[in-house]
Amino acid sequence: MNQHTVDQQSTGWRSNRGSAEASNGGQLARMLLDGLGVSTVVLGGLYLLFALGHLQYPAPIARILVPMALLTALAMFGIFGVVHRRNSFSPMTGHVLSGLVAALVLANSLVHLGVTGDPLQTTNLILLLVGAGFLFLSIPMLVVLIVVTLAGWLILAGPALALPTWRHFGFALFSGAALGLILQATRLRTYRHLEALRDEAEMRAQMLRQRARHLETLITVGHSITTFLDLDALLEHVVETVQEAFGYDYVGVFLTDESGRYLDARAGTGEAGRQLIAEGCRLEVGKAGLVGWASGHREPVCVNRVDEDSRYVKADVLSNTQSELALPLEMGDRLLGILDVQCTRPDAFGEEDLRVCRSLADQISTAIVNASRYQLEHARRSLTETLCTVGRALSQTLDVSEVLDLILTSLARILAFDRGSVLLEREGMVETVAALGFPGDSDPLSIRVPIKEGDVYDRIRQTGAPLVLPEVAERADWEHVDKLPPARSWAGLPLTDTDGRVIGMLSLVREEPNPYTEDEVALGTAFAGQAGIALHNARLYMEISEAYRQLSHLDRAKSNFIAVASHELRTPLTLISGYSHMLYSELKAREDSELTGMIEGVSMGAARLQEIVDRMMDLAEIETDSLRLEFAPANLGLLVRDVISGFTEALDHRQLHVDLGDVDALPEVEIDLLAISKVLRQLVMNAIKYTPDGGSIRISGTDLPSGGAGVAEPAVEITVADTGVGIDPAQQERIFQKFSKSGEITLHSSGSVKFQGGGPGLGLAIVRGILEAHRGRVWVESPGHDPQSCPGSTFHVTLPHRQIGLDPGRGPASAGEA
Repeated sequence: MNQHTVDQQSTGWRSNRGSAEASNGGQLARMLLDGLGVSTVVLGGLYLLFALGHLQYPAPIARILVPMALLTALAMFGIFGVVHRRNSFSPMTGHVLSGLVAALVLANSLVHLGVTGDPLQTTNLILLLVGAGFLFLSIPMLVVLIVVTLAGWLILAGPALALPTWRHFGFALFSGAALGLILQATRLRTYRHLEALRDEAEMRAQMLRQRARHLETLITVGHSITTFLDLDALLEHVVETVQEAFGYDYVGVFLTDESGRYLDARAGTGEAGRQLIAEGCRLEVGKAGLVGWASGHREPVCVNRVDEDSRYVKADVLSNTQSELALPLEMGDRLLGILDVQCTRPDAFGEEDLRVCRSLADQISTAIVNASRYQLEHARRSLTETLCTVGRALSQTLDVSEVLDLILTSLARILAFDRGSVLLEREGMVETVAALGFPGDSDPLSIRVPIKEGDVYDRIRQTGAPLVLPEVAERADWEHVDKLPPARSWAGLPLTDTDGRVIGMLSLVREEPNPYTEDEVALGTAFAGQAGIALHNARLYMEISEAYRQLSHLDRAKSNFIAVASHELRTPLTLISGYSHMLYSELKAREDSELTGMIEGVSMGAARLQEIVDRMMDLAEIETDSLRLEFAPANLGLLVRDVISGFTEALDHRQLHVDLGDVDALPEVEIDLLAISKVLRQLVMNAIKYTPDGGSIRISGTDLPSGGAGVAEPAVEITVADTGVGIDPAQQERIFQKFSKSGEITLHSSGSVKFQGGGPGLGLAIVRGILEAHRGRVWVESPGHDPQSCPGSTFHVTLPHRQIGLDPGRGPASAGEA
């Protein structure tokens, strides 16, 4: 309530009092008129009786008194008629009429006294003065009447005053005058007391009505502010509503920051309020200024003449302030902020203003707490939802650039900042790898900062904890970057990998003095932890992808080398084999046993090398998608027996028993005979190589007319089981990869059928490639690898009956296609 409002109230009270006085004047007039109405009727009737009574006097006296009494009676009735016809008179009119009545009575009484000379007639004058004390409400008029009455009586009494009777009636007359004055004074005092009581009652009623309006305004304000859940919108509504409701020149709200050391301007009315917020006005709790004093002492402060108070500090945007009222906004023991009210007139605030503003401050405090709690809960829910969303998004991409973009855009949904960046540590520097909110003419991705001992990043790296700067200007080593708006508040959130090692940080800048709260830092830290792991995984994926690309390149180079080497070796091997056969025939004819044995060794070595080269050629054809197959119906039983016959010498030498089972009962299937012969030869050769001398090998077959073993069409299954050293379960899939071997790896080839002999490790890779080209499968089952107990291994091969969908005379373009 400002001075203007107070003046309005005072004017209203004066106006009401004037109205009351006017009302009281009207009441006085009504009282006079009421008295005159009764008095004139009574007096008119009395003077009619007096006129009849005066007839007993002698004729000379009667001729004077009777007409006079009749005229007085008529005048009284006339005055009554005037009073009766009019609804209201002013007090002055009432005094004039009452004076006329008194004058008529006085004239009759003096004439009666003078004509008769009887002192007994003095009683009429006594009754007149006493009655006037009741009738009149004006002491001056009563005094005039008393003076005229006494003067007239004294003139008429004259020399008769020496007589005891006249002195007695004279004393009675003076006593009547005194009694009239006493009655008049008593009546006036009673009237004025009643008037004062009416004025006080009216003022109290006015104050109650004013308080009722204040209460109604408080209820309206309280109801309206409780509907706001956004803190900034709430504060803006509060200051505008309070100013509009009470007419203050300026209303502002300052809120404490997270540290509790400062008060920040968060809302204000008019251009001054907007300018204070734009300039980032910040006041220290308990320091200079009425706002600082109120916050430090936690008490309201009301100053009606700020120039006379040493605590007041003038603000340029509010230089016309003359009165200021600052009230703490509190919730329990916690200081939330200050409600600041200012007026441009001195003596603007009174007790009523202080009481109303205290009630407002309590309501605003409750609304601020509710809005803050809602925003915190909303932020927590938003964080949970965002973390789930971001977690899904980050888990669906391993592209580093996409992860970096997701980090900042997702963080902006849960944490307010003006500009943010992702900085990663590299070679003693932190460099910006992603940015959001930077001016268009800046180049944030070029920012690279050396890591210095004790700087913000070094502290984050050493502690693994977030770092918050409520006011960056307070840190001496803070360096401002050109072309960027100055930072006011800053938060650095650590980015950690799966081992908890800090790999970088999120740099979040606010350009306004709005420090990050503990809850905001906790939310951001939780997000940064997830973002750091996602970024670490993306970087690992990128490194693995690069390594895989290089490995793929090396693998292709190796495959190309195998293809080239196998082709290059085939020609000299053909020459070696041919010349060795020619020399063997020539030397055998000469019967040179020593040289013949040497040539046999060369021939055997060439054959072994030819076998390896053939395998290399097969593998090269499989890997280069150049494997050509010619499908034709074939009897698998005959093919198995033919393969076994090629190992007769080795089986006899190693004393291995072979059981062919029921392979002869297998149906015909469409296969490339040469390719499947290589498959069976390799499986039998592996069984011989890894089965100790004296062991056994079983080859069996099963027709799967309805499909089975992973084949969705009629097929056959061939198993090659041995009683060898077995295969470790961890190696059972790897052995089908090229250059993979089971057991200890040897660095030289020691024969294809020697027990646990070494080899190039290409056979099973070729087996899988050929079978996949036939739309078949191969796998192995073994309890484990143990050269002592020899648990054995069982290789399974499936082949479909028909090669549906393949062109006659060729196989699929590649094993991958199959």
